[in-house]
Amino acid sequence: MLIRSLLDVQMHSIARVTLITLLGFTVSIAQAQDADDSIGRDDTPFYSGTAFISVDPDLDNLDSAFGLAQTIGIRIPGISWIGFELDLGFTLFGGENDGGRTIPAGGDDCPALQNPFGCEQPGSTASNDDFQAITYGLYTAFRTPGRLYAGTRLGFGGMNTNIEELEEDSDGFVYTLQAGYRWSKATHNMVQLEYLEFQNDAKYISISAFYAFDAF
Repeated sequence: MLIRSLLDVQMHSIARVTLITLLGFTVSIAQAQDADDSIGRDDTPFYSGTAFISVDPDLDNLDSAFGLAQTIGIRIPGISWIGFELDLGFTLFGGENDGGRTIPAGGDDCPALQNPFGCEQPGSTASNDDFQAITYGLYTAFRTPGRLYAGTRLGFGGMNTNIEELEEDSDGFVYTLQAGYRWSKATHNMVQLEYLEFQNDAKYISISAFYAFDAF
C-alpha cells in the first residue's frame, strides 16, 4: 500500500508538472502571436528593408555591378497595402570594364576636324573605369494583401555614376514590378524580388528582406 501511495503521489506530481509546462508553452505561443500581430496594427506603421542589388548599365563593354540598398518606409494607418518608401543603395563590386571603345577619327561617322580624338561608339562607354553607382528613390508602394503578393512602386528614382554616358537622364519618374512573400502576419515582414529600369535604361534588380518595427 505504501508503495502504491508513493506511486500515486509521484504520478500526480508528474501530471501537474506536465500540465503546468503545457500551459506555459501555450501562453508563450499566444504572447508571441500577439506580438507578431501587433506589428501590423495601425500604431506601428514603420518598416525597413535591406536588399542585395544588381545594376546593369546596359552598355556593351560594362558588366553589372553588385551592392546593397536600404529602404525606410511608412504605411498609412489602417491601410496596409499603401506605403511611402525612401531608398538608398550603393555598389560594392563594380561592373568590370572590357576597355573603352571609340570610333577612330576620319571616317564618315566621325569627321576628323570635328572629333580629332575619335567619337563615342554607340552602346558603349569610352571610359576605362569599372562601373560604380549610388542609387536613390522616393516612392509610393502598392502591394496586394495575402501571404503571396504582387506590387509596384511609383515615384522618383535615379543614380549617380562614374560613367559619363549614363549621366544623361540618370533620374526621373520610374515604376517597378514586385513579387514577394510575407513570412508572418505582420504586414511588412516579407521577402521580395523587384525589377526597375531607370531613365537612362540601366536595369536594377533587388532581393530584399523587410521587417516592421516600432519607432517609439
